[in-house]
Amino acid sequence: MGDVYSSANIVLAWLGEPADDSDRAMKFIATLYNKIKKYNLHKLDPVHERSYIYQFPSFKNENSPDWVAFRKLLMRLWFSCIWIIQEMVLSGNRVLAYGDEIALWDELAAVVHTITSRGLVHYLYIDPIAFGTV
Repeated sequence: MGDVYSSANIVLAWLGEPADDSDRAMKFIATLYNKIKKYNLHKLDPVHERSYIYQFPSFKNENSPDWVAFRKLLMRLWFSCIWIIQEMVLSGNRVLAYGDEIALWDELAAVVHTITSRGLVHYLYIDPIAFGTV
């Protein structure tokens, strides 16, 4: 299967029908990606993240509807299947579709990498009780 995905011109991953503010989450990926690039947040020193990152509207409240929708997107079962993630990594052009919205895999990967590597992981924290899972 690796040969198939690595030689594909484009791979479209459909995440399902719209749910849990999926349209908001998909649009938020592009918003975050653009902010990260525009303000060099991917180079942010994790030690100074609180004094700098909160200047940006997208990062002022990790419990905003955008962040909640983004976390729900990442909780989809699709993201827990390692073989699916491996296939996406092997592919060239990768696009995620969720309902009628699309997002680029590379943008999502850059956003998650920046958040986790720059000391911003609390934005991705998912309270199991709040989402009804244990």
